[in-house]
Amino acid sequence: MSHEQGAVWWGPAPHKADPAYRPWLVVSDTAHPFADVESIVVGMTTQRHPDGIVVPDDAWIRGGSEKRAYISP
Repeated sequence: MSHEQGAVWWGPAPHKADPAYRPWLVVSDTAHPFADVESIVVGMTTQRHPDGIVVPDDAWIRGGSEKRAYISP
């Protein structure tokens, strides 16, 4: 696996009734045990939730979101 901290990857959305995918933000780094096969990630969404953290437009290095993006811890 070994994804760089801060990268955004598409993966399964486990709490959806139908098969669905969502973006996930990688928060772990190479110091994480088993970093070559595992990562710690947080879900990203375009829906505002009470504890959601806004992803500012200038935080995107490549790509981005057509709608306001949030991290849901």
